[in-house]
Amino acid sequence: MRSPSLALILLVGCGSVRLGGEEPQDELDVDASSTLDGGGIALRAVVAVAVPDAGCASCLELSVTGALGTPPYTVEWEDGSKLARRTICAPVSQDTFSVVVRDATGRMSPPHEVRPDLQEATCVDASAPLLWLDNPSFEGKPLYNAGGQFDAPPWSDCTQPPRWNTPQIVNDTIRQWVTEIPDPRDGATFLGLLEGHQASQALAQPLRAGEERSFRIDARKLDISNATLDNSEKVFLEVSGGVRANCTVRELLWMSPSLGLGWQTLCVTIVAREYTDQLTLRAVSDESQVQSVFMLADNIVPVASCP
Repeated sequence: MRSPSLALILLVGCGSVRLGGEEPQDELDVDASSTLDGGGIALRAVVAVAVPDAGCASCLELSVTGALGTPPYTVEWEDGSKLARRTICAPVSQDTFSVVVRDATGRMSPPHEVRPDLQEATCVDASAPLLWLDNPSFEGKPLYNAGGQFDAPPWSDCTQPPRWNTPQIVNDTIRQWVTEIPDPRDGATFLGLLEGHQASQALAQPLRAGEERSFRIDARKLDISNATLDNSEKVFLEVSGGVRANCTVRELLWMSPSLGLGWQTLCVTIVAREYTDQLTLRAVSDESQVQSVFMLADNIVPVASCP
């Protein structure tokens, strides 16, 4: 096995090139009116898009909260609505919905635009149990993670046994010269994983042996061809189950096909073979090249079943 390296680092022979340039942490380009005391990180609205678990219609449920501010948050839609959760059903009179949040200090986030694709909505059996995860679009603080700086709650970088693990929260506010960072599929940021690294979340509703759940997730391989590196190494997403009490990964539940260089939507069905109350996303590769390879993930949407 190749020795671990910092997350978002490309190994080239015996040397290393850091994604993010020479500075470990770049300042973000943010609206000063929404910055927090003592830093350059903006208050932002976080919108989770999910399929409602009741009825049978072309609908999506939008759940809004704030991030990187002082809770509690209040919500303001462009039409005057102050609902933190609203359901959008076809037909709709507009393609884009805009929302902002205010935190307890009165700061307001920049507008967050949501373009719900109701063609992606499915007809949901009200009796079908869904796998609900908090922060399904990996909203958090984008920065170069040199260890212990992963910030996308309630996602965790815990491992058992403890080992070097530096998942990234990524967007294009961190300048790159090795590669171009793609746009998120939902929200402002997404998850970046170096091969062998992982992110986990405790489940609000544990799975018992034999229980099945499904969800969609957008994933892709990071294109490193701008750095004239060999881009042929294959990378895969693993979904594993475990125990939140000590962050143990017990069983591999699902593994993706080889990921391509563009965002693709994967439908994942997991069946727990034993009690599971934690889900772990991990990047693995075929280890065919010397340099490390990266994968990106975003936009988890629970569904009743996969095709």
